[in-house]
Order: sequence, then C-alpha cells, then structure tokens
Amino acid sequence: MSGFFSLSGKVAVVTGGSSGIGAAIVTRFRAAGALVVVADRLPPPANDEGFVRVDVSVEEVFASDLKGVVERQGGLDLLVNNAGIQPLGVRFDALTASVLE
Repeated sequence: MSGFFSLSGKVAVVTGGSSGIGAAIVTRFRAAGALVVVADRLPPPANDEGFVRVDVSVEEVFASDLKGVVERQGGLDLLVNNAGIQPLGVRFDALTASVLE
C-alpha cells in the first residue's frame, strides 16, 4: 500500500470512521503513513487511541471538536466527510425529504 501513495506526516480526520467505508479509509490512510483521527458517535470495535466521540449533526459542536483536534495534532491536512446522519430506528426508505435535507 505504501508504494501507491504516501501520507507520511499528514494528519487526517475521518468522520464516520468507526465502521464500513469510513473504517476502510482509516485503514488505508494509516497504511500510507497518516496519523488518523476517527471521529464518530460510536467507538470502533477495537480500542483505537485515535478515536474522538463526535456528533456531526450539531454543527457548532462538530466545529469545536474539530478545532480541538487541530490544536492537539498541530494542524489538519485531510478531512473526509463520511458520516451518515439518519435518525436511529428509522429505515432509510421511510425518511421524509425534510429529514434528508
């Protein structure tokens, strides 16, 4: 993987990085040498020292959390907006247009 591209010395934040596509992005970025912060509402299945509990559905809170990451890591090079926002317990096909907006 490291021969494909290098992210050595880069700081990345991946929202929704605890599972699915986000977790795959985290794995690839780390393999390429990046320091990756997993920003999600739920922790990853394995203990991850780079995990930060974040709720991207509240803009002011997310902005504050992101600022804290930048201060702790000394900067931010990559931000992957992968988090999906959906009310818990509601099937996707039952969501209204206003909720999706």
